[in-house]
Amino acid sequence: MRRLLFLRPFPVQTLKKKLSIIKPRFFCSVHSPSTSLSGIFPVRKPLHYTSFDVVKQIRSIILQDYKNSGKPCKWIKVGHGGTLDPFATGVLVIAVGSTCSQLERFLQGSKRYRATLKFGEETDTLDNTGTIVDTKPVPNISIDDIRSVLPRYMGVIEQVPPAYSAIHVNGKRAYEWARKGVAIELPKRKVRIDHIECTYCCMPIAEFSIECSGGTYIRRLLSDIVQQEWQTVGHLVALERTQQGPFLLSDAVSLQDLKQMSHIQCTMQRFAHFL
Repeated sequence: MRRLLFLRPFPVQTLKKKLSIIKPRFFCSVHSPSTSLSGIFPVRKPLHYTSFDVVKQIRSIILQDYKNSGKPCKWIKVGHGGTLDPFATGVLVIAVGSTCSQLERFLQGSKRYRATLKFGEETDTLDNTGTIVDTKPVPNISIDDIRSVLPRYMGVIEQVPPAYSAIHVNGKRAYEWARKGVAIELPKRKVRIDHIECTYCCMPIAEFSIECSGGTYIRRLLSDIVQQEWQTVGHLVALERTQQGPFLLSDAVSLQDLKQMSHIQCTMQRFAHFL
């Protein structure tokens, strides 16, 4: 579900009317004194931030510029091109203005991740934010053992999204049902794994490099692999998106470097050739 925040004061009835009509996904809308503010750029999402937290912070900078300018203003959107869970870090594509219409290709496009898995413990969320719900012996395996099975999971595969996910089910997100203790059967989805490699192994920890299609749940992928191959469990202790479309982690801008409108404008100019 898209979210829209109106930052200019409205009479209560007017605000209710607008919010009942306009409910886009992934977006904040703000007034901007600029009539041409538009662009796209990658941000390095910090740990514990939601993707929408990043959008709101960018939006607040634009709002502050609007307040300081005292010039006539227009509505402008700020959106992101694909959710990263709060426990994850890395590349988050941000769009401003008319370029928000291009975000769909980043939602569906290829992504790269660096994931760290802990064997032997399963949590209800399949990551380190959840509660341990199962433990099993840690297998005595090497990096070569792991690498030997990974080709089986390349190509188009089916996976069941985690119970704690943002998928809509019966009017609510799956994680809302899960938090209430309601078991929801989520349908399998086809995703594509273009590359998966084990880059480090020292039991109970293993690290993986993964390239996949949009909509792939890395925590589910690795949990399925360890269950099917070694009849054990595991959960992610770290996840970093290292690439989204053409944007690399090394290109991504820290939020700490985006403190003024001029910083945002310069950053958008830097990545204008991707449009």
